[in-house]
Amino acid sequence: MRMRSLLVFALLVCAASAASAQQPPKGFLEEFQKGTDAYRLGQYDEAKVHLEAAKKLDPQLPGPWRFLAAVAQAEQDWATCITSAREAIRLNPRSAEIAATRQLHDQCRTAAGKAEFGGTYEVAQDALSVTSDQLGAEVTIGGLKYGSTPMAPRVFAVGEVEVKVEKSGYLAATRKVEVLPEIVTDVDFVLEVDPEAAHTGLGTAVAEITQGWIKVETGAPGAVVRIDGKVSEIDENGRYPVDEGGHEVEVSAPEHEPIVKTVRVIKGQLVTVRAPLRSQASVDKNRRLGNVFIGAGTGLVVAGAVTALLSLRASDQARDWWVIETTRPSLTVPTEDIHPLRTRADIDDKVDQAKRYSLISNISYGAAAVAIGVGAYFLVKSRPAGEKKTKAMTVVPLLDGEGGLGAAAIGEVRW
Repeated sequence: MRMRSLLVFALLVCAASAASAQQPPKGFLEEFQKGTDAYRLGQYDEAKVHLEAAKKLDPQLPGPWRFLAAVAQAEQDWATCITSAREAIRLNPRSAEIAATRQLHDQCRTAAGKAEFGGTYEVAQDALSVTSDQLGAEVTIGGLKYGSTPMAPRVFAVGEVEVKVEKSGYLAATRKVEVLPEIVTDVDFVLEVDPEAAHTGLGTAVAEITQGWIKVETGAPGAVVRIDGKVSEIDENGRYPVDEGGHEVEVSAPEHEPIVKTVRVIKGQLVTVRAPLRSQASVDKNRRLGNVFIGAGTGLVVAGAVTALLSLRASDQARDWWVIETTRPSLTVPTEDIHPLRTRADIDDKVDQAKRYSLISNISYGAAAVAIGVGAYFLVKSRPAGEKKTKAMTVVPLLDGEGGLGAAAIGEVRW
């Protein structure tokens, strides 16, 4: 009996310890709430102060990391956004907000000019991308060779892998990285020139590359490319040499809608920008068609409302006639005090009229839905392309006990 009592006491102590361990430290929720409130008010500096304080109190909770990623996205600090979102995913890959956090991570990668992953993830898979400041550096992952840099994102199993990059004339570089589920893990290398290569005869030292390149693909005739607001000159390889960092690429052509994209280039990297310009005539045509269908749909909604009202009135009138006739006193000779007689045929005709109006109303509403849907499709097709015209969507994680409950999307759409 004594042993049983001791066992029960021990279980209670363990349960109490576990419950205590799940509670965030004192002051965490206060700092976290202040940080999320400041973020939603657009007070990003204040938000970072409180979120960093919450993160310091318990760095194992993903909530502060998620909101720090959202703050970084709002400030266009893509590197911090990617790092913070990755840490939130690493800390809790089964979070209820994991989809929103992955979307936030992917948006910041795209804005940073990282190569996108066009495949699909299976269970316990992600993608790995390897770049270096030197083109053509050989990539080895887990002892297997995977081509050369830049290596586009490709599927790998989740877990820790060793990535090695080497090129003649440079010191080999090795790094261990953790592959996280269903996002792209980027590994960027900056290779150092091998000081012994030129003296030993084992290799030839190559002059350090200080620039990257942007290649623009567009089928519009007479296209003009502006990088950071300036018309750029193309080299003999059809590329635009640029300094390392972020760049705004604007592509325009006569009678075509311009497009603007933001890319990030590292030394020795070639970034391809695909800019299929749409003719301004097709954009205007889609906009006109959209307005016509929206206008027609609005007219059909009005017609549906009018015929619905007429149907209601006819139905009410038929019901009133029925009541009058069924409550009429039995008189052999009609008098002036009694309303004119309505036959059963009159009442049936009024009921049929109500049904016809109701049918017309329903058809009008259905046609209106189709017309407005088609109009919305054409208006979406006519939306301005490029980042200057439409702001990116921001995914905001919401609060629960551990730092989030669902997600909200905030953005601006201009027609």
